[in-house]
Amino acid sequence: YRFRCQMPAPEFPLGVNEMSLSLGAESYSGTFVHVGNPQFAVTVDHLAFDWRGVGQLVETHTGLAPYTTNVSFSRVIDEHNLDTRFWERGAGAPTSSGTGSMGAAMAALTHGRVVSPVVVLGTHGAQTVAKIDGVYFLDGGARLLSA
Repeated sequence: YRFRCQMPAPEFPLGVNEMSLSLGAESYSGTFVHVGNPQFAVTVDHLAFDWRGVGQLVETHTGLAPYTTNVSFSRVIDEHNLDTRFWERGAGAPTSSGTGSMGAAMAALTHGRVVSPVVVLGTHGAQTVAKIDGVYFLDGGARLLSA
């Protein structure tokens, strides 16, 4: 099955600029964006690090208070493609995420790292985020897991 849904325009409640979060000896810069739920979108050079552990720490970081947040880690492949991993608050690491894809794409679009449409590749498939005539859309696939 394929789906397309209209998504809310992104909001930047903590400002549109990237912010840095200190996590012990490391720090990660990202953009806090609300796309129906809170997302902290981090652009990285590679995904060969413990992004699950970092996601778990970012989820409840006091620098994002009063929010707990979902987290995405994206590597820019080219002007239309992101390779992304997701951490969802209270749920852990899904193989794909609609709002996570929106958050990652909106942050990358806002900072000029990609242009619309943006294909967000997760570990189990891709979703496309597009801005058409000022309206945001999410396209993706779904499959029936149980009847």
